[in-house]
Amino acid sequence: SKPPLMERSGNDTKNTDGGGGTKASKRESAERLRQTDPASKIITLDIGGTKFKTSLLTLRSEPDSMLYAMFSGKYDVVYNSEDCVFIDRDGSHFHLILNWLRNKTVPPSLSAQDRFLLKQEAEYYGLRELLNYLDNNPSVDSGDQVWDCIRRTVFFFLVSLRSFGAF
Repeated sequence: SKPPLMERSGNDTKNTDGGGGTKASKRESAERLRQTDPASKIITLDIGGTKFKTSLLTLRSEPDSMLYAMFSGKYDVVYNSEDCVFIDRDGSHFHLILNWLRNKTVPPSLSAQDRFLLKQEAEYYGLRELLNYLDNNPSVDSGDQVWDCIRRTVFFFLVSLRSFGAF
């Protein structure tokens, strides 16, 4: 089946889910989102095949983001046959996106590659606060950690050689 699409609510609503959804049911879906208490509504997302459950409140926590717009009630959100909203992205870093939306934190030990990929996802979802955070809060570079470990190992090796009278 085709992935669900987000459409503008109102009289211009089109049926784009490949069948099954009617104009009336899509309008009802958007209306349900508008009237639902964001803290109590649980949404299941299918991000590139990985499923995530979160609250509507979390998805609406950054007002200028794509996720806020998508779940604001202004657009129809089409659910697939498993009652999930499908987003065609790699889901491997989406847990970091959700954690950011929940508590505005990023693990400080993310590798440079993970930070790069997280930044790409933040750009896609329009998470400006996360992008600003990543730009202004460099992580501990894993390369620095490796060099520190090597320095300590060499130091202890030299100390042990000296204690055995090697020099």
